[in-house]
Amino acid sequence: MEHNVGTDPIRPVFSFCDEMEETASWTGDVPEIDLTEAVQNIQTDVVVIGAGLAGISAARAAAERGAETVLIEKTEKPQGRGRDFAVIGGALQERLGRNDISIDEVVDCLMDQSLYHAKRQIIKRWAEECADAFDWYISSCPELYIADHTRADIPDEHKDLFLVPARYPIPEEYDYRSEKHPVYPVTFTFPAGQGRLLPFHLQRGLETGHLTVMFSTTAVRLIQDQDGKVTGVYARDEQGGLLRFDAGSGVVLATGDYANDPKMLKHLNPALAARKIGTIWTGFDSRNNPTNTGDGIQLGIWAGADVQWDPAPMLPNIGSVMGNGAFLLLNQKGERFCNEECLGDELENQIEMQLEMVCYQLFDSKWKEQLAYMPAAHGTKCYYSDDIPFNNSVSKNYVSEGDLQTALASGKTIDVLSMAVADAKGYQMVWPRRLLRMPLPLPLATP
Repeated sequence: MEHNVGTDPIRPVFSFCDEMEETASWTGDVPEIDLTEAVQNIQTDVVVIGAGLAGISAARAAAERGAETVLIEKTEKPQGRGRDFAVIGGALQERLGRNDISIDEVVDCLMDQSLYHAKRQIIKRWAEECADAFDWYISSCPELYIADHTRADIPDEHKDLFLVPARYPIPEEYDYRSEKHPVYPVTFTFPAGQGRLLPFHLQRGLETGHLTVMFSTTAVRLIQDQDGKVTGVYARDEQGGLLRFDAGSGVVLATGDYANDPKMLKHLNPALAARKIGTIWTGFDSRNNPTNTGDGIQLGIWAGADVQWDPAPMLPNIGSVMGNGAFLLLNQKGERFCNEECLGDELENQIEMQLEMVCYQLFDSKWKEQLAYMPAAHGTKCYYSDDIPFNNSVSKNYVSEGDLQTALASGKTIDVLSMAVADAKGYQMVWPRRLLRMPLPLPLATP
């Protein structure tokens, strides 16, 4: 390759190929399969590895299309902890009058925020199909209670499983379209988590008669033909017995996170590992080993796949008792250090550069009125409600009152992992966030 400028070829600062030569140091050695060992052979069309939301969805979709499908999961039950879903268009949004949101506008915004690391075709396809996919998901439970607005009263018999539209209705003072960082009103939330919905989702797949589920079964190594095509997977059952699955149509890897594998975390996300960020989703398989260990990444790498670089860790700063409201932020020197209206991830990046990763959030006696005009920094529009026991936070010493000089001199901090905040219903919740120390928000006695 010729270069018209200069005499030396352009050399990359980081060589992906050189790094890939060292994969054994972070993915471990490819496990050997003793072909003389007794093995149970299972013939099927599709094998799905991992019974979280993605895996169950893939397995149910394949089974509903008539494919003989086997779903294997190394734990003893379905896994799934998320609760927020973006839904653009569709029946749910039309019901709320929120079906005028432009898909291309949302996609362009996401591409900008991802610095174009993501593929637009993938984001566009998600945006076009997310509403139908979500309708299909929740259709698995006809009894699911769907609230009409964010703060609706939920009947007691539905409090274990219900769905609410986030940020609805939006305060009339707030126009997301005029914000530098728009947060589109597309989110629906399972406040009690989606864990109770997953069994219904799985059951719909089982009812087809084409789905077999095998829990406590751990994928060990993908099977490839002489051309390198993946045709199946070796696995171990709970007793350690060897299983061979031959898939005529394909194998789906849906194994989730890798944050519980220190070597993989350090290699793929060294900045995150260096900050000693704790894993907030810790599960265990049937052998009492941690889950979220990057099994799918290992299986893929061992079979010759590449891993996408520039990972995007989900590390937004959720804020204090006051959320990420755009109130004044000062570091320990009393200096303002960022534009407080930035998004949660960007806010976290700025806080991490401060001394001891500590800052103070300061607000005056007009904070209730000011909230309505502030952007939705962490995806949730903050506004005041008498239903939220703010004084409870003061009594628990999560919030300090006083003048600025006294506040800065006190240097009070608390561990955010034990900071209790109240949700709109007044229930006390613990928000697992970061292994960082976040300061107490400090309201000033006078404006």
